[in-house]
Amino acid sequence: MAFKLKISYSYLFQPVIILILLMAFVSCNISEKKRNKFYISANESLDKGDYEQALKNYDEAVKIDPQFASGWNNKGIAHFESGQYADAIASYNNAILADPDMNE
Repeated sequence: MAFKLKISYSYLFQPVIILILLMAFVSCNISEKKRNKFYISANESLDKGDYEQALKNYDEAVKIDPQFASGWNNKGIAHFESGQYADAIASYNNAILADPDMNE
């Protein structure tokens, strides 16, 4: 008489799923920190009136997180302050698309 050994493999997938979730959390956290680093640097440049450097850093911040409404908004301010009004409007529009409540 042969015995059938029934093995449940579901327990083997639990560590894999946990590892994937952990990696996703860590990578999001790293991206957010990097985005914030560019955003803070851009804000400092904006405060100093260095609009060119501010725009470079805002570009990096919104490249990392295209839904970063505050980055788009402040990028619009930098464009506006440097006389680039059409670009300012485009940035403000992107801010509103990223966060529709921003226009309130």
